[in-house]
Amino acid sequence: MNAGTVDFFRVLTKSLIAESDLESNNNIEEHCSNFVIREFYSMSLPVKLAMKFVILYLNVSCFLGNFRTFRRIENNKRVLFLQGWIKSRLYFKKAFIQLFRNLVLLSYFDHKDVTAKFGLNRDEYLKILSIYSGNGI
Repeated sequence: MNAGTVDFFRVLTKSLIAESDLESNNNIEEHCSNFVIREFYSMSLPVKLAMKFVILYLNVSCFLGNFRTFRRIENNKRVLFLQGWIKSRLYFKKAFIQLFRNLVLLSYFDHKDVTAKFGLNRDEYLKILSIYSGNGI
């Protein structure tokens, strides 16, 4: 595993949790980022290469606006940057964020602290997941 890629997904996960206005702690963020990292490394080689290209594009475009890569800017600026990508007219930007937001939310609502806090059963869990991911049921 590439340390830079792992670190990127850790800060992306933290930013996507914040962007979704969800409560979090280090335990939950670690759980979610580990899930996202596992999913990324289990992707097929062509998909993984495409994702790495998008990550590079994200870092370069972030650097051009902030003179720092995505990992190096403050979390509130990362959230604003991601919101810009979500509203972009370029489909690949929206799709990239949506894919990883869905992975983060899937693992977030699967965390034992979150399900215990909300007392969720499986149907409620799936309904909340679909609302936060923007897909509806």
